[in-house]
Amino acid sequence: MNAPDTAAQREAQRLGLEPGQLYRLAHTQGIHQARRVIRSLVVFVGASTRRQWDGTLVTCLEFTRPQGRPLSLLAAQVVEARAAAA
Repeated sequence: MNAPDTAAQREAQRLGLEPGQLYRLAHTQGIHQARRVIRSLVVFVGASTRRQWDGTLVTCLEFTRPQGRPLSLLAAQVVEARAAAA
């Protein structure tokens, strides 16, 4: 994972995400024909930029589930992020 850049940070700010905060997150998975929305309880860790297989850079949002498992999503996969009570 690369250090966060300004584009990744802007995307996190656009969604209203604060590092260390607990969120109820709705995100998509799958290809266009079989896309589904998944809801998860996560803690926002930060934003980063990663390189795809074709070499293009994409913004990723990094989360941790309460069990400690990481969740890395493309910014376009996030449908909704709502603050959750701890």
